Amino acid sequence: MSDTTKTTRVFFDEIVGLRIILALWVAVGHGLQLSGFVVAKDPITAVLLNAHSAVVVFMIISGFVITNLLMVKQESYPRYLTRRFFRLYPAYVLCCILGYVMAGYWLDIVQAAPWQDAEGWEAYSQSIYELDYEARENFWPHALLHASMFHGMVPDEIINRAAMVFLPAAWSISLEWQFYLVAPFVLAALRSTKATIFVLLLAAAAYVGYQVGLLGHYDIKSSLAVATPAFFLGIVSRLGYQKLKEATFVSPLVASAVVIFVGLTMFDKPLPYLVWGVFFSYLLWSDRAPFTGRLFKQLFTSRLASILGEASYSLYLVHRPVQVALGVFAMSFVTLNQWSMFAVQMAAVAIAMPISVAMYFFIEKPGMNLGKSIANRLPEGEAESKGSRLINTGP
Repeated sequence: MSDTTKTTRVFFDEIVGLRIILALWVAVGHGLQLSGFVVAKDPITAVLLNAHSAVVVFMIISGFVITNLLMVKQESYPRYLTRRFFRLYPAYVLCCILGYVMAGYWLDIVQAAPWQDAEGWEAYSQSIYELDYEARENFWPHALLHASMFHGMVPDEIINRAAMVFLPAAWSISLEWQFYLVAPFVLAALRSTKATIFVLLLAAAAYVGYQVGLLGHYDIKSSLAVATPAFFLGIVSRLGYQKLKEATFVSPLVASAVVIFVGLTMFDKPLPYLVWGVFFSYLLWSDRAPFTGRLFKQLFTSRLASILGEASYSLYLVHRPVQVALGVFAMSFVTLNQWSMFAVQMAAVAIAMPISVAMYFFIEKPGMNLGKSIANRLPEGEAESKGSRLINTGP
């Protein structure tokens, strides 16, 4: 066994625990929106409504986890991609169908809500109307795009709201799939200085092209062209993990303080990077902070955090259909104000959590097992013997 293999950590339990917190962040934010709290009035609501920051952290995690996977697992590209496809697809398809079924009911809630004069509600209502219209009037183009998981790549000039029709949260699943497709090639390129420079220049050109509209216009950042910084941060975090871990003089408290200071003073929208920076500091050095380090471990590696964390993908996908269903049900019996609707939305999140656990065991895991079975039947190929060597260039 090489030194590289000895120092490679195979699984990061703490990341599983982080995922459920991020999924809950998104669910609570969506519950606030449907309750008419669209525009933040205080710092706490501002953070909760900023669910996009949670999704950015998910992207960073994907960069980290996929890099870790490619570092420790030797398999060919077809096998890797087959496993990744079946990791995403079963729960994704089910929830897209649920989202389509609930689209009309979502519009009913929006049109019947007593808080029509709430700040930001008119724009929110218009957005839901457009999603419902696209789902009804352009069903087949959207269905085919969603079936391919490339819907996030399609700008509004080609088909309107392509990234979010059926199930708005699924825009990020398309983004994940785009990243999965190119990740092995990007990581292999990092072995060479010239190839690394080429990849960075290509990513920068795509990013600038997206920002100036050369790639079209999107209502959400669902193209890999604009998400490369987040994925790249995750990649770099994993590649540098072992060397950073060996920096014996660093405290997670000091590192977190530096991250917060730099983020708040140098960046316009630093929240996702602050979350990852503090989390990563403790992932590296939690054993050097006796009190806060123990709290970190308890929060992210407890049995409950592990179970719910495994189900976080399903929770991320299924919470909105459950929120809409419970909202429609409640409104058919009583007149709700914004706060009572928010209570209903939080009850929906509580209901969605055991549903997501069931989905993990009865949909996600069978899907992963099917993917593994199919992948094992595919030819190994040359990359099978070279795969991890392409990545394991560190200590």
